[in-house]
Amino acid sequence: MSGFAVCGMNGAEKSAVAKSLANSLGLRLLDIEDYCFFPADPPFSVQRTK
Repeated sequence: MSGFAVCGMNGAEKSAVAKSLANSLGLRLLDIEDYCFFPADPPFSVQRTK
């Protein structure tokens, strides 16, 4: 397996499932939120630009 995608609604624990699955399969986790938002408090309040 070269990779997988986990999709779902807000609050559906996608990140937890993806992290567990990636660890089990020995794959690297790429979370789209890390590419769309800067770390901030509160989370996801500072969107990245182009």
